[in-house]
Amino acid sequence: MLSRGYGRVLNISSQTGVIAPHGHAGYSSTKAGLIGLTKVLALEWGPHSVTVNAVSPTVVNSALGRRVFDGEEGTRFKSLLPTRRFAELEEI
Repeated sequence: MLSRGYGRVLNISSQTGVIAPHGHAGYSSTKAGLIGLTKVLALEWGPHSVTVNAVSPTVVNSALGRRVFDGEEGTRFKSLLPTRRFAELEEI
């Protein structure tokens, strides 16, 4: 991309890289690192017409999302979201 002088990079991160929920140290730290990498590469590669962005959704109604945020914890967490629901895969 740099040699062509054009390109697009889209990283898939997560809001856990920003809000750091209790008990998710490994996942949160990797997503925070990806957000940082995205920022640095956007600054470094932007002058070469390569854009670098990240999508950072909240909890998604997927098998993983349902397993991690099941029951009372999921209900409590949903109440903190503006939509009061988890995102659907099609919305990402």
